[in-house]
Amino acid sequence: MGDLKRVLIVDDIKTGSIYAEALGIHGFSVDLVTNGLSAMKKLEAGPYDMVITELDLPHLRGADLYLRAVERWPELENRFIYIGNNEPGDMRERAIMKGRFMRKPFPISSLIEYVEAILKRQEYQLLLKGPD
Repeated sequence: MGDLKRVLIVDDIKTGSIYAEALGIHGFSVDLVTNGLSAMKKLEAGPYDMVITELDLPHLRGADLYLRAVERWPELENRFIYIGNNEPGDMRERAIMKGRFMRKPFPISSLIEYVEAILKRQEYQLLLKGPD
């Protein structure tokens, strides 16, 4: 995939650390925060190629984090993966997720494959678009 890709994980420390370690082993630069407000601060500090967020977060739900982030950084629109114990019943959140939801627990290999596939798709779309 070329350059080192930056991934922001927004989840509890225990679970998020497992994801962060696995992604790090596979060549990603990973930051971990435990709530949506901290995630916004991280996003403001530097660009990320991917955000993996728990839906049920303290202070700012995962779907609301997405809305705020994409308003500021439109290039993140298709670079969110949502994780959680239960898929939300809320239709607004389902629409925001656009099918990019992984129900816990899931194999770490599935998360890594999903992240790589999304990033490859984004790179391909940029190539098709060409220089501005």
